[in-house]
Amino acid sequence: MKRLLTVLILLLAFSQARGLDNTLRGPLGRLNTTVSLPAGFNAKTDSCRLIILCHGFWANQYFAPIPHLAQFFLNKGYAVLRFDFGGCGFSEGASTAMTVETQIADARAVYEYARSLPYVTSVSLMGHSQGGLVAGILSGRLEAEGRAPDSLFLLAPAAVIRDYAIQGKFFGITCDPVNLPESVNIYGYRIGREYIRVAQGLQVYEETSAYKGPAFIIQGTADNVVPIEYGQRYHDAMPGSTFYPIPGESHFFLFTYNLDRILNKCLGN
Repeated sequence: MKRLLTVLILLLAFSQARGLDNTLRGPLGRLNTTVSLPAGFNAKTDSCRLIILCHGFWANQYFAPIPHLAQFFLNKGYAVLRFDFGGCGFSEGASTAMTVETQIADARAVYEYARSLPYVTSVSLMGHSQGGLVAGILSGRLEAEGRAPDSLFLLAPAAVIRDYAIQGKFFGITCDPVNLPESVNIYGYRIGREYIRVAQGLQVYEETSAYKGPAFIIQGTADNVVPIEYGQRYHDAMPGSTFYPIPGESHFFLFTYNLDRILNKCLGN
C-alpha cells in the first residue's frame, strides 16, 4: 500500500509537468523551471519580491510540499521560481551524475537568473529536505561573495544526508561507505558513487552558518526522514536564526495549515 501511494503521488506530480520552458542550465544540462507571478501582476510595470523553491531528494518541483509553498507565496504577492534539479524530474541529466554540489550549482544558476529579472526587488531562498541542505550551503557561499539572498527558509533541512553517506545507509538501503559501489538503487531512484563521496565531505553547518541574513528553520517533530535534532543543530549553528518545530508534523508538511501558520509568523503576519 505504501509503495502504491508513492507511485500515485509521483504520477500526479508528473501529470502537472510543463517541460523545459527556458534555457537555464546547470552542470548536467537544461533545467525545467517555472516562474509564477501574483494575480494581476504586470511584469512590465510592477515590482515584487521573489522566492526560489528548492525541492528534496527523489522529488521535483511538483512534489509536496513545493506546490503548496508556491501558492502560499503567490497569495502573499511574491513571484515564485521553482525548478527541477539536474537529474531530477523533467530537467536534463542522469540521476547517477547528481550530487549535492551539482545541485548547488543548479540553484546558483537559478539564483543568478532571478536576480536579473527587472521586476524583482528581493530574492529569498527556500529549500525542503535536500533542497534545504542545498539552499543553506549556497546562501553561506553567496554571503561570503557579498551577494546573499534577502532571507532563507529551511524546511526539514537534510544535513542527515552527510551522516547517511558516512554510514553507508540510505532509507534502509546499505552500501560499503569506504569501497563505494558504482551506484545505489534507492527504491527506483539510482544515485552514483560520486553522490556518496561528495556527501561524506560536506561542511554543512560551517558553510551554512556563514549566512547572516534572516533565517527560518521549520521542522516537524514527527519527521521520520530527518530527525528533529538536525533542525536544532542548524539553529545552534546560526544564532540569529529562528527555529519553529511543529508538533506532530511529518517530513512533507501534509498538514498545510500548520505550515501556513508558521510561515505567516516568519513573514510577520
